[in-house]
Amino acid sequence: SSPASASPRRAGDMCGCAAPAMAMLCRRRRGEGALRLEAYEAARAPKLEALLRAEVERAYEEEAPAVKDGLLEVLHPQCLKDFDRADYTIGKELFSQGAAAKGADKQAARERFAECLRAECCGCGSAGSEDDPRLLRAASALASQISMAHLGTTCFSGPHTYALSGGSATVTYGVERREGTLHMSIGRREEGFTAFSLPDSDVLDCHKMSFCRQSAEFVLHCPSGQIKLENLSANEAMRLVWPDERVVVHDGLELNLCSPPLPRSGLLQMLGACLLGCLRLLARLVMPILLRFKFLVRPFLGGPKQRVE
Repeated sequence: SSPASASPRRAGDMCGCAAPAMAMLCRRRRGEGALRLEAYEAARAPKLEALLRAEVERAYEEEAPAVKDGLLEVLHPQCLKDFDRADYTIGKELFSQGAAAKGADKQAARERFAECLRAECCGCGSAGSEDDPRLLRAASALASQISMAHLGTTCFSGPHTYALSGGSATVTYGVERREGTLHMSIGRREEGFTAFSLPDSDVLDCHKMSFCRQSAEFVLHCPSGQIKLENLSANEAMRLVWPDERVVVHDGLELNLCSPPLPRSGLLQMLGACLLGCLRLLARLVMPILLRFKFLVRPFLGGPKQRVE
């Protein structure tokens, strides 16, 4: 790997997620960094899906305690450790990071969290059972650092390549029941950090406008008594900027990217096409009128004045 360098383009010249043009530029150059990004982009979703499927199947096959023994006993231990260390959205209820520790009764907050998670899992278990402790345990396993660690390893911007220091990291988990299936989301957002390092470099200073974001969404359901994880999508975006606001370049790739590249909005394309069509129609209607008007007023304007000797 080549050492990181500065790009002549300033970070403010483009958005961190305005990446289609950036991705095309990288492919033309075909540098080592661009090739590595392409490889991660192609493998990210299927690799993460395989890793999470193995985790959820392992958790589902475990002998989960009965719900009557206490909901906190049913939840995966890692999920209980991560509770109050991340932002959880369970159904319509938000459990913000650190809120339980600031409250009067942390144990009551943990029990409320477990009840909400159980409510979302109800009806999504095997044969549509109202209460499936195995599904509750499996879902709680994925709503933890277990899935977040796998997300990091499958992302180009993961900690295996870019170590970030300073700033703040926000971890989020979402669980929601929709028509008999459990929709889950995970995400990590790091912003405001002031230093980073590569595997082959010392700690380097960077601007606070730098960021790193990773996220994934997937669906859990239990047809015929077997748990399934499907429809996984995974995304990442990052921007590393030197203190002078120039974009960091590593292995020939500007680290101001979004993967996969965001498509142009269909609505914007439609509005642009409509506007262009209206302008063309207006031109076709107005031009004949202008030509006729010019023909009518020409006799009154007179010819060019002759020079008097």
